[in-house]
Amino acid sequence: MQQHRADLPLSKILRPHQDQRVADRTRTPAGIGSSHSRRHRSGQRPPDGLLVVARNSLGSRITAYRKLLRSARKFNKATCGFKGCRLTVSGHRDDCCLLRPRWQVNPQHVQQLPTAINDCIPFQPGIEATIKPLGLAGNGIGKGPIRTVEQVSFLRDRKHHRHVPLPPSRAAAGIFKGPPESAIVGNHRHRRGVIGAVSGEQAGGGIDRRRPGGAAVAAPADHDQAVVVGGNGFAARPNVLFIAADDLRCDLGCYGHSHVQTPNIDRLAARGVTFDAAYCQQAVCNPSRASLLTGCRLDRLRIWDLPTHFRVVHPDIVTLPQRFKQAGWLTRNIGKIFHNWRQEIQGDPESWSRPAEMHYATHGSDLPQVEGPVPPNLAKGRNCRLLDVPDEAYFDGRIATKAVAALKDFARSDQPFFLAVGFWKPHSPFNAPKRYWDLYDADSLPPPRPDEWPRDAPRIAWHNSRELVGRGGKPLAAVDVTQMRHGYLAAISYLDAQIGRLLEAVDRLGLAQETIVVFWSDHGYHLGEQTLWAKTSNFELDARVPLIMAVPGRQQTGARVASPVELLDIFPTLIELADLEPPERLDGVSLVPLLEKPTAAVKPAALTQHPRPAYYEGAPEVMG
Repeated sequence: MQQHRADLPLSKILRPHQDQRVADRTRTPAGIGSSHSRRHRSGQRPPDGLLVVARNSLGSRITAYRKLLRSARKFNKATCGFKGCRLTVSGHRDDCCLLRPRWQVNPQHVQQLPTAINDCIPFQPGIEATIKPLGLAGNGIGKGPIRTVEQVSFLRDRKHHRHVPLPPSRAAAGIFKGPPESAIVGNHRHRRGVIGAVSGEQAGGGIDRRRPGGAAVAAPADHDQAVVVGGNGFAARPNVLFIAADDLRCDLGCYGHSHVQTPNIDRLAARGVTFDAAYCQQAVCNPSRASLLTGCRLDRLRIWDLPTHFRVVHPDIVTLPQRFKQAGWLTRNIGKIFHNWRQEIQGDPESWSRPAEMHYATHGSDLPQVEGPVPPNLAKGRNCRLLDVPDEAYFDGRIATKAVAALKDFARSDQPFFLAVGFWKPHSPFNAPKRYWDLYDADSLPPPRPDEWPRDAPRIAWHNSRELVGRGGKPLAAVDVTQMRHGYLAAISYLDAQIGRLLEAVDRLGLAQETIVVFWSDHGYHLGEQTLWAKTSNFELDARVPLIMAVPGRQQTGARVASPVELLDIFPTLIELADLEPPERLDGVSLVPLLEKPTAAVKPAALTQHPRPAYYEGAPEVMG
């Protein structure tokens, strides 16, 4: 009778005939934490409780796993399986750590041995930690389930230790006991590596008190790259996926608009925090994006129009991606992030590790790119929105394809990344493949409400954004209103599908637990409400924007924040999450307190403004 996977000892996870060899190797110190691996560094030993994390380039997963076992002074007991796992590792000074391998197995055979032992928690004497399996999930490769772990609960000494959240990982359930100095939870970004808890002193290692929670800084070993492990269950050098939409108001399923089909954005909201009262600084592309990406209010930037680039006024200002680039992140821009008014600027070269891609064009040139015979209605301009073409026929589909390829490249790198993906939709023209139009019945779409100018509203608040070319401020026929609103929803669903491709790639590549995802729009939009079309006003529909942040290990998942926030708050938030020194002056405030306590507030109000009589030329006569 075949022995069930849950009843196998840990050594049999490798190979049955390796049992004795693995046991023999665990008796002799070697590998990470051994005197051999430290011999080149002045003969010193690492301090008690130091967590050493090193990337190892070994190609054999079995060899890498055996090297992990050898890092312990003595391997007392190990039984592992889906029914539970108990592991006690005693070293020269009774060091103990929680080892969390990511494995994929089925009951019949091993599908994949651990490619990363990517977390280690040393515990103080007398502290017992229980890993609670909170569910089973298919592994996507074999047929066997995978345990997911949500948190570590300290069962004793609660006076000095709180519950430490752990992002879900592929690990077996179990109980782990042991001594060293303090509880450190790590979730670094390297998927190929080994971890050991060692004793003594080591040159270059130690506890960095500037890091969140007193993170342990690993000193490099031969041909290995040391990384920093955060002390709060959160990656100390997290990746950032920075997703922008253009002209998107809060017409999303997760914002209460059930008739709008946005399953992927809704899924992001379910795994992150949704801000219900987020506002831009000005409801037009260039000022809004410049403010967000510099963290400065517009009155300091002195930018209120479309043509002026912020570098003209502030040539030495440090942008959000530029700050990450300075700190060692790979920064990349695909699509529209900075405003794309001038082609020669190339999306602000100072901000990116490589030139921006698909950044410059005009929205009106987003015509389908198709192979084969030209569709007969292509020359009709606006009618091309109804073409039955693949997603990649339009800009956003191609942007998503490039972004997915970039994520694959980043997944093979040891360097953290800041990937900014700027989608063009739902900006007009409302071009989208026909299947997204078919998601909605035009006859059942709600009409604009209110459809009249607000009573007693000052006329200076009215605008004509000039975006609907040829309309001349004339009222639209009812059929045109319906078609415009239909096209806007089709463009939103098309955008949602491209965002889904990015989120799927993040999950598939194993990046989800070490990647912050931020989704935002530069401003809102009017679709006939209050007789207004497009943007450039201070009304709620123009000023309010969707903002969703998913921050593994630092949030209340699925929570909503009702207190006001602003887009310029994103800059200081990401700086704090990455534990970077901020630039000299930021006008926004960090939203991290709201991620951890959504019912809190960080400011009493949000400020959005707009010049009058126009923003297209000259200095504003009135700022409202």
